[in-house]
Amino acid sequence: MSGVEKIVYAIIYGFSKDRRSDFHGSRQYLADWCECSTKTIERALAHLVELRYIVKREEVVNGVKFCRYTVDFNTLDKLSIPWTKCPEGSANLSKTEDKMSHNNIEDNIDNNIENDTRTRVKTDKKFSFKESLINAGATEEHVDKLLEIRKRKGLNNSQKAYTLLIESINTICKMQGVAVDDVVAFMVRPTQNWGAIRPDWGGVEHITAQRSRTRKTMTIGDLINREMTYYDAAN
Repeated sequence: MSGVEKIVYAIIYGFSKDRRSDFHGSRQYLADWCECSTKTIERALAHLVELRYIVKREEVVNGVKFCRYTVDFNTLDKLSIPWTKCPEGSANLSKTEDKMSHNNIEDNIDNNIENDTRTRVKTDKKFSFKESLINAGATEEHVDKLLEIRKRKGLNNSQKAYTLLIESINTICKMQGVAVDDVVAFMVRPTQNWGAIRPDWGGVEHITAQRSRTRKTMTIGDLINREMTYYDAAN
């Protein structure tokens, strides 16, 4: 396994180690972590699937294809995977020289992902989660509420976290025909209280309906005021 493949495997393992969850982030997300191109990530994923170290599952949601990855625990339970030091600049997934047991793999992956995260957070000091989301089209009021929710839930506001969030929001915007602020407003509603969002989560399909109801609702008083405004302008 190459250094990139080890990091990709570690990330997928971190998401799926409970044997119920999976990794469904983008190739760009993995490329940012590995500091490589998305083409390299594609080759790494394909090779890991070929080695039967990970399992790939595809599904289509509202016409959009999503790829989900989990560790192949049948292989992991049977084999001890040899790990060597990663190339300079990559996460150091192990310090052992020979092979690692299942438990050691879990311990080293968790520790090194945590250490790598701390290192990367330091490089994100100039990045502003709030400003980036506002620049993407969300209102400051909704962003402030979202940040409060994320703080309560213990979610970090790094550039990596923003990239993953905005990719999901943009996908929902294309699927539902809504704006970025519509999605963020939906997330911070008291009935939702979401710090993150995914296109395949239940309830996402209601964003369009909520948005259209808000825009179509008009009282008789609103109609009278509108007509009076037109009348005054014409005279």
